Amino acid sequence: MATVTGGWRGGRCVRGMGVLFMLVLGAGILTFGASLTWAQPLTEKSLKVTSDKASKRMVSEPDADKVPAQLLSEPFVRAGTLDKIAAIVEAQVISDQPVQPKIITQSEVDELIRPAMEEMRKKGEDFDLEALRKRGLEELIVRKLRDQKAAQLGVTVTDEDVDEIIAQVERKNNLPQGGLPAALRRDGIDYDRYRLQLNDQLLENRLQKRIIAPLVTVTDEELRILFNQTPTDQTREEEVHLGQILLDIPAGSSADAVEQLQEKASKLVASLREGKSLSSLASQYSIDPSGLKGGDVGWFKKGELPEKLEGVVFHMQKGEISEPLRSPDGFHIFKMIERRSKEVSQDAQPARYRYKARHILVKVNENRSEAEALEKIKEYREKIRKGTPFAQLAGEVSEDEGSAKDGGSLGWFEQGVMVEAFDNAMNTLKKGEVGEPVRTGFGWHLILLEDKESLSPNSFEAQKSMLEQRLMGTKIKDRYKQWLRDLRLRAFVEFP
Repeated sequence: MATVTGGWRGGRCVRGMGVLFMLVLGAGILTFGASLTWAQPLTEKSLKVTSDKASKRMVSEPDADKVPAQLLSEPFVRAGTLDKIAAIVEAQVISDQPVQPKIITQSEVDELIRPAMEEMRKKGEDFDLEALRKRGLEELIVRKLRDQKAAQLGVTVTDEDVDEIIAQVERKNNLPQGGLPAALRRDGIDYDRYRLQLNDQLLENRLQKRIIAPLVTVTDEELRILFNQTPTDQTREEEVHLGQILLDIPAGSSADAVEQLQEKASKLVASLREGKSLSSLASQYSIDPSGLKGGDVGWFKKGELPEKLEGVVFHMQKGEISEPLRSPDGFHIFKMIERRSKEVSQDAQPARYRYKARHILVKVNENRSEAEALEKIKEYREKIRKGTPFAQLAGEVSEDEGSAKDGGSLGWFEQGVMVEAFDNAMNTLKKGEVGEPVRTGFGWHLILLEDKESLSPNSFEAQKSMLEQRLMGTKIKDRYKQWLRDLRLRAFVEFP
């Protein structure tokens, strides 16, 4: 079984073809949920209606102004049984766009929890069906709210988008075009469900990019803290594979309520240490979506967990159960499933540098042609060649207002930070040299290289870009989870 690395909303396991079907999309991972197709009930009781009164309740109880006629007229009859409405979900209006309430049926809930239930039955583990259904219903409510909000914001995923991801998977796995369905089928994976999961993850990634990413920043101080927590030997990378139970602390909870929840978490810790199954307890109590997958949240590297939690779990041993750990999400209980340290190849990494430079910019615009701008920058270069100090001239003539006031100074910056043409020119210069005119999208430049330093692969400067990407990903996932919780708190949900 191959475990997808990453997301704090829970790692997911994909059977078949080793790591080849693991697909990482930006900051997220594949989220495996329920197919929204109709299914037979888990119990006869859950879907049969035994009276006219009960039959009327299924479609008449919700207010007419809350549920569109087309939803009320949906055929909830399949294979001679009636499917029961579990919830009607309506997001808070954020614009003039109409919000269409969404109906969740009992068969959708049962389909979502079916894999977890079958896995526990296979292992001979006890479970509480109603608790499992409650968790499944809450997960579907959040998904419906997310989908409603995405529709309001115009965030969509098309069949063509999913087809492109499928094509990428086929190319990476050396499969013929259209060969993925058969390959998945050989490993017992339903292709239609696989497509739904891809669609779901693409939507989440686009919502994170649209709503969350613009709000997230990282500071040099945070990056240095993460760098100092990372082993100095960058040829090896440590990862931990975690199981989790997450208990929610509702907003506005009193001190007594929080204390009771902590006592509940402590009892769960005791049960796990006595040998109770993580998958059984997580499926019934964890508010994280991973609960319906046995509590497995996947593999994590340094920097991919909140600092307070990371400081604990990276010191745990295989099989160890943590004490309850509090975070803004609630109380976490972790199990160390396994840990590994893998080699990271340094051979292919080219030498990296950082530069200290000044520049003079002459723009090309409606008032100055390309030829005129080039002629002017050549004129400035000749003045510098004849002895005019670069900083003095830059302060007088450079059209980069941000740096002109500092004599054209750009300070220190890493290789790859500037646009490609500028960066390439830096590589050709010697310390103290003024280069030939360089054209970028901003105009024509003269560049003075004041200093140049080689970066060790293990230095903070060399690692900074990777650390920033990792920390940004962690913050985006955390902020996205909070966004989903806020959606749920503000939503109108009716339970018929």
